[in-house]
Amino acid sequence: MEPAHQDKMAGLTKEDQNINNTTEDISNQASGHKANISNPTTTNAPPPLAIGSQRNKQNLTTAQKLQHSLPAMSAPTPSRPEGGRRTSTMHKRASILPKHPALFTDPTCLIAQHAGFTGTQPITVGPNVVLHPHAKVSSTLAPVVLGEGVVLWERAKVGVGMGESMNDSRRNSEASRANSVRDSSRGEGTVLGRNVTVEATAVVEAAEVGEGTVIEVGAYLGKGCVIGKHCTIVAHCVIPANTQIPDYMVVQSATEYRVNKTLLLKPEVLEMRTNFHTMQIQTFKSLPHFKVK
Repeated sequence: MEPAHQDKMAGLTKEDQNINNTTEDISNQASGHKANISNPTTTNAPPPLAIGSQRNKQNLTTAQKLQHSLPAMSAPTPSRPEGGRRTSTMHKRASILPKHPALFTDPTCLIAQHAGFTGTQPITVGPNVVLHPHAKVSSTLAPVVLGEGVVLWERAKVGVGMGESMNDSRRNSEASRANSVRDSSRGEGTVLGRNVTVEATAVVEAAEVGEGTVIEVGAYLGKGCVIGKHCTIVAHCVIPANTQIPDYMVVQSATEYRVNKTLLLKPEVLEMRTNFHTMQIQTFKSLPHFKVK
């Protein structure tokens, strides 16, 4: 120990002489600075960097090196058009189904999606006629006329030749039992009168169906049949070709029918039935899957 240093240490206690020998001082000496004896709480070391600043500086230097070494990137992809919807220059494909060449429709008729017309001969659709989805009208073999207020329910079929897919044994068995079968002069075409209703899956090849008649589910009217006014053809009934049915009849088969005395003798009941049919058509006009032609 040097004499000058010994003189300074002579007046100090043993604890003051070993002030630089603490664990903290040894660590500071290893870092290149030592404690100030006169003020042990201060050091000669420069103030430390903020936490993480040295690491951020190193990362920034590395990112700058990578930026210079990478090739120039392309322009950013443009965002979607405003409104959140993509634009397209493609036009919606037009329907490939051929249009009927001789279809005449009233502006007030209602034709649902998937209802269809086939054939080449004339089809006339009157005012307030309603065709439900998958209803079919065919004029392949003869013209068809749908009078005012006619309603065809789902999968109903109207027109000569529409019953070809029916079970032949079913039609032939009914025809063999019919005693009222006779020739009819109205064998060409099909005419449905005012407010006729053809319910689901029923098939009508008849020559004429009178006003207000209801043809219930799955019934079949053969070619050349003439059905009177305000009749009811019960469900799944088969009427053979060329059969004639008088007015106001409830028909179970070609040989089994009775007079509907309620409609015949009470005009107010008939009026209520007609009004209900009209209100039903007005309700159909408010449904979204119908379109006015």
